[in-house]
Amino acid sequence: MIVRAVDYMVPDRKGERIRLITSILDPSGAVAEDLARCHHDRWEAETVAIS
Repeated sequence: MIVRAVDYMVPDRKGERIRLITSILDPSGAVAEDLARCHHDRWEAETVAIS
């Protein structure tokens, strides 16, 4: 399977590096910054739901 990797830093976590893997290959279909923001929001929602 061909995938697209998006690396980004989380400033409020001491520069933690995150790697997001997606099957959305066309950057015009999902801009890297938008994917990172959605992933961050989802991660926070899941963390709160588990607590």
